Amino acid sequence: MGELVRWASWPNRICPTERAAAERAGRMVPMTVTSQPWHHPSRDQSQLSLVAVPEAVLHALALGEAGSDDPLALTPYLLGEECIGLWRMRSTQVIETPSDAPWVTRFAWIAGLGSPVGLAGFHGAPDDAGMVEIGYRIDPVYRRRGYARQALETLLFVAGTQPTVQIVRATISPDNRASRSLVEGYGFREVGEQWDDEDGLEMILEVSAGAASSRTSRAPDSPSLSGAPGCAPQRSTS
Repeated sequence: MGELVRWASWPNRICPTERAAAERAGRMVPMTVTSQPWHHPSRDQSQLSLVAVPEAVLHALALGEAGSDDPLALTPYLLGEECIGLWRMRSTQVIETPSDAPWVTRFAWIAGLGSPVGLAGFHGAPDDAGMVEIGYRIDPVYRRRGYARQALETLLFVAGTQPTVQIVRATISPDNRASRSLVEGYGFREVGEQWDDEDGLEMILEVSAGAASSRTSRAPDSPSLSGAPGCAPQRSTS
């Protein structure tokens, strides 16, 4: 699995003593958004990590030049038509706005599996109002296993550690009831709607970063929604 699998095992570069003390006190540790992996906040409950896509791999994916025989062992879904539009968008984005690179689409890895189970990330760095938009998508082969929920919880946790993030947004198609129910379980509420040239009508849901992050450690169990494909399929993603 080359470099990517090794990256997935790296801890966030925060002093372990500081992290342990904060966790005992029920506090979150502020962290800087870098290309280091983002781990699920409850490592005893989830082995999911969001690992940055190496820039060279991102550009290869955008050009359709990464194959199934690549050492990263990407699945046909991640290499296919469902995702190539996203890869093209993110490839252009990181060239034009390099500061967005650590925020956008990452591979979702589960320890012990040989390939990513999907993608998740923000649309970019926080805007002037402190808003970030999330997106995630799970490979159909790996759906209904709770990975969408775990990816969402990881993104909300990361957002909650950033002083520059005030609001977290999700945009969801009106007929995607599973995804809407999933995010509403973390405090998202509808604030409007928008028209997207690719995805059509979308509902805009938002939550304060602090409120959403505080729910990640006590999220309601909902197996019927845990495999929901996710909001705003990245265009959105990741």
